[in-house]
Amino acid sequence: MLLHTKKEYLDSTFHTAVSIVDRYISALNLHNCEAPESTLLATVALLVAAKLEQPMSPSFNKMLALLSDKKREVVTK
Repeated sequence: MLLHTKKEYLDSTFHTAVSIVDRYISALNLHNCEAPESTLLATVALLVAAKLEQPMSPSFNKMLALLSDKKREVVTK
């Protein structure tokens, strides 16, 4: 199950997160930089989108707890 579904976020929050990732990767390409690990990028983008779109601010710790152990390890390095 996807993280935004587990958190019961609006579809617009997911779309905003995708837009954030897209714009970030485009900016990295302009400067010939490598993108960070995809789980980290997706999680951060969803947190930013939730801050913008959701009526209540997200709890970073609660969101990270929903990730699998392997993904949580990557994100919290």
